[in-house]
Amino acid sequence: MDLSVLGEAWKIWFIAAIIFFIIEGSSLGTFSLFFGGVGASITSAICFVSPLFASSGVFQVLTFSGATLLSLYLLRPILVRLTQNDAKFSGSDFYVGKQARTLTVLSKNNFDGRVFYEGTEWPAMLSEEHHENIPADSAVEIVKMEGLTLHVKPRKT
Repeated sequence: MDLSVLGEAWKIWFIAAIIFFIIEGSSLGTFSLFFGGVGASITSAICFVSPLFASSGVFQVLTFSGATLLSLYLLRPILVRLTQNDAKFSGSDFYVGKQARTLTVLSKNNFDGRVFYEGTEWPAMLSEEHHENIPADSAVEIVKMEGLTLHVKPRKT
């Protein structure tokens, strides 16, 4: 192995951490890549401090994996509590009555509809009591949430 690459291991892990954090920051509502960023940051710091550690790719991968899993185990409950500290967010009733915007045409037999709500694209379908198509780029009201699918009706203006 080229020795010049070994001295750069901490930089590679640091860049990986930045990439994990950027991707995580651009995706709403998840923490999945945040923990990879924590693991890559810890691995980068250890590689920076210990050239002996930086010379072993196996130790680096094991450290990254262990730090990622440990941060997932220790930090996830804290982050979930901080971001969802209000009980009203835990149920689907929170979404009822909120306004969204259709991204696709919604029709009675179409189960591939999409709406845009609070910065995120959601699967959607017409509510059971509504039978007319709703064109794309229309304001709708959320009637209920079933799984991750929002059931909507046209919003009264």
